[in-house]
Parts: sequence; C-alpha cells; structure tokens
Amino acid sequence: MVAIAVFRTLICLVCLISRSANGAGRKRSTKLDKHSNISLTVCWILESDSYYSSYERLAGAVDLALANANAYILPDNVKLHLAFGDAGPSCSNTQYSVTANVLSMIQSGTSCDVFLGVGCPSTAVALYGIADNLNTPILGCPAAGTASLALNPAFDRFPLLIRASYGFTDIVYFMNSFLKQNGYDHLAILRDDSYNFFNTLSKFALVKFKKINPVLSSNTFEYAFMSAQSTLESIKALISTADDVTRVFWVLAHGDSVRQIMRLNLA
Repeated sequence: MVAIAVFRTLICLVCLISRSANGAGRKRSTKLDKHSNISLTVCWILESDSYYSSYERLAGAVDLALANANAYILPDNVKLHLAFGDAGPSCSNTQYSVTANVLSMIQSGTSCDVFLGVGCPSTAVALYGIADNLNTPILGCPAAGTASLALNPAFDRFPLLIRASYGFTDIVYFMNSFLKQNGYDHLAILRDDSYNFFNTLSKFALVKFKKINPVLSSNTFEYAFMSAQSTLESIKALISTADDVTRVFWVLAHGDSVRQIMRLNLA
C-alpha cells in the first residue's frame, strides 16, 4: 500500500512541471521555452528509521513511476531524474538529521526541483525550512500529522507540502464515522509509544474528538505501552485494564503488535 501511495504521489508531480519549467521558484530566474530540453530532479528523501517502509520495498515503485511519467505522460522535452537522499533517523531519534543531510546533498551540487518521500511529520517540519527557502514543493508520503506539530495553531499551514495520500484528519474522521454508525460512544486507545507516529496520532485524535464528537471525547481513554519492551503478561494486563472501561479498542501500533493483541483478546 505504501508503494502504491508513493507511485500515485510521484505521478502528481506532473502537475508541477509547468511551474518548475517556467522558473516559478525564487532560485530560478531563467524561463525555458517549450522547445528547450528540461531536466527536473526528484530528490527522494527517506528516513532510515521510517515506520512506513524501506528503500528495498519502495525503490521499484519509485523507478516505475519515473519511467511511466517520462514515457507516457510528460512532453518529449521534459525528463525526470532521481536523486536519493538519506534523511537519517529523523522519525524518532534525531529529527534535525534530515536538515543536515539534505543541506549537504544540495551543497554537493544536487539541485532539487521537488522533494519526494518524507514519511514522518517530524521530517516534513524539519525539511520545510529548506523547501521554503528554495520555493520547492514537498510530495509527502504521507507526512501525516505535520500540522499537529506546529507550536502555534495559527501557523499550522505548510503550503509547499502536497499530500496525495491520507492525513491525520482523514483517519480521525473515518474512525469517528465508524463509531457513530455502530453506536459506540466509549473508546479505549491502545497506543504503542515505541513509535512517535502513534503517540502523535493519539493526541491529535483526542483533540479532534473534542470538536466533532464531545460525547465520545469524554469517554475516550488512552493506554500506552512499549512494544519493544512489552511481555505477554504486560499486554494481557493492558487489555484487562482497558476492558474494564469499554469493549471497543483502537489499537495504534505496528502490525505485529496488533495481531498479538487481537489473538490475546480473542483468547
């Protein structure tokens, strides 16, 4: 699914071709006519600690998307080229690593016409300063939850960030709709704090529920655990505690942890 999202997102890059070719960025002052050969560099930025996917799983989708765009979509005089950049452990450990690595990439001579990838919200926020200075768009895959990291809610807009896939708001509205349709007004959120993504999503959901479903908000309870350190007994205890409050669990965790909790709950 992540590979499909990356493929779809990269195809959206075609909509930005005319903008880049006409020198819309502050750093581009030379306009190219329709007969000029135009070469655009797609800088694929991927975190080393990404909880979405890995280079090995996504490389084929990215290569296929570029080949498809060059062969069937773009004009003959426009070609996309790929440059890969390692963002480092910017999802959880060292958020500024993406800034340092991309800056080094640019200083070494790579000119980025668009940034692709950027899965984690912390990576998107850290990279946005460079993108804004270069007036270069970011195609987030998915970069969900970026607005939730804004220190001031009045400045939670990132106009250069384009997300063709889902965002946290989409997830919360879907969950709220599902719970309403089934008559559920009590909820236990079991979140895995081994990943910042799930912690951020859980906090965002609680804030959003207050606005769109106050009844559910007052009856929603969080239960944190660390999958990397949890034992079978601690998971059982967590489920037992949550079961005293509600029969409806929303598990925000890696697939392995979700399957383990489902097996224990059925047992």
